[in-house]
Amino acid sequence: FFGRLSTNKANNINPCTGQITACVPGFSTSAIGRNTQLSISDTHIFTPQLLNIFRGGVTRTTNTNVTFDSAIRNGNNVAAYLGIPGVSSSKNSIDWGMPTINITGFAGFTSQDYNPSFQTFYNMNDTLSYVRGSHSIRGGFEMAQQNFFAQIGRARDQLTFGGAAPVSGNAYADFLDRKSTRLNSSH
Repeated sequence: FFGRLSTNKANNINPCTGQITACVPGFSTSAIGRNTQLSISDTHIFTPQLLNIFRGGVTRTTNTNVTFDSAIRNGNNVAAYLGIPGVSSSKNSIDWGMPTINITGFAGFTSQDYNPSFQTFYNMNDTLSYVRGSHSIRGGFEMAQQNFFAQIGRARDQLTFGGAAPVSGNAYADFLDRKSTRLNSSH
């Protein structure tokens, strides 16, 4: 009989550098991953002619991306606490995070959505062998199943500064003065 359990957990902080994705400085994301693998094997000799080999295993992988302003990280909605307009007042931490901010003439930015994914893979096989003289018979089965779940991040509110008619005549000035010309709420 043989058995093995191995596990690995990683928590990677992805700072907001703006090099890969447009995001708000100070609203970095955390990528939390965990891998667990269990495998077992049993070789059983019933008689000198009859041999059975059983193998089974399960592998589970979880990955979650969360913003640091999510309840999963700190326990409160930092963006709402700072008074950033357009931030969801929802009590569900999945809705928390920076709204998408669009400034006419500039690249928009936002924070990473909360999006967990889970994958589980099961594998089992069994082989029975019978040997008699110079003849052998072998039979068995193999079963495999894979389950996958991914939650797509929810749409965040969108604040647009400028648009067709900027309040002050300059979209960037509207942004600095917190005068949004349009708020599209996703909640």
